Amino acid sequence: MDSNTFLTATGIVLSVFLGTLGIYYAIRRKYSGAITYSQEYSIALYNSISKYIPDLQIIYKDKPAGKHLVLLRGILINTGGLDISNEMVDKPISAILPEGSEWLEATITSTSNDVIAEVNLKDNTLNISINSLFRCGEVIEFQALAESSDKQPNISFHHRIANTQKIRKKEFRKLQNRKEVAKYLLTAPTFIAAIGIIFLVLIYIPKNSQIIFPYDAGNESIIPVTTKINNQDKVQLEGFNNNFSAEIEPSDFLESMKGDVYVSKAPLSSNSRWASYVIAVLTIIGILISLVFTWKNYGIWKNIKISVEDNT
Repeated sequence: MDSNTFLTATGIVLSVFLGTLGIYYAIRRKYSGAITYSQEYSIALYNSISKYIPDLQIIYKDKPAGKHLVLLRGILINTGGLDISNEMVDKPISAILPEGSEWLEATITSTSNDVIAEVNLKDNTLNISINSLFRCGEVIEFQALAESSDKQPNISFHHRIANTQKIRKKEFRKLQNRKEVAKYLLTAPTFIAAIGIIFLVLIYIPKNSQIIFPYDAGNESIIPVTTKINNQDKVQLEGFNNNFSAEIEPSDFLESMKGDVYVSKAPLSSNSRWASYVIAVLTIIGILISLVFTWKNYGIWKNIKISVEDNT
């Protein structure tokens, strides 16, 4: 395969990959608005606390709490590319528990600066109303008490907000200090870089040693060549680090050799060089993409941390 064929094949593969990726994100981003739910914790109060301390009793509304009381704390994050205004909201965000579970009460515990939100319960549905501009990266944190036999009840979310996707669930990692931040930001790019370097090293590792013969091509021209016997039982000569090629009779081989024979490593082929360029470019692209995503997630958790600290 020559370099042109290799480049053509590589271009087709990259075009198909990037085209498919573009179509996927175009479909996924049909609506530019996006809200993500991240659950901080879900604690089954009886199983986690009272069950192991017999004399400890949890009282709820002047009565002993049941065995299926669950305390949840979650965060709604505007992870889209669209600020959400009051005019865009037809119906607020509603959180619904699985059948057999029941919301008991809920409250907004914190929000990003200037975000106004309220929560209410109606028909066993937890409704979260956003009464202000909800900008990209901003957060709303709420806490709720529920009656559920499931320690981790599966909450389903619904809304009617213009140009906004369905609410997705995702766990955002909390970063406590600079060391954790650095580790989080650099893990994925470092891994991608290591994979790229491994492939490049494999390409550039010296090939098997070859015996180099000095071939007299005439006109006082001595060309270093490698040899092999072809299908016609002739000696096939291939230039070493040059484009020379010829075939001669075995009987003429020794007479045509002028100078000392030596051993050298096989040169890097043009295909290998182009492969190394492609791998290097893909590695750089992968590192940049991973940095963008990790930095975005870090920025979201930074907003969450600031929001919590400002409201405690």
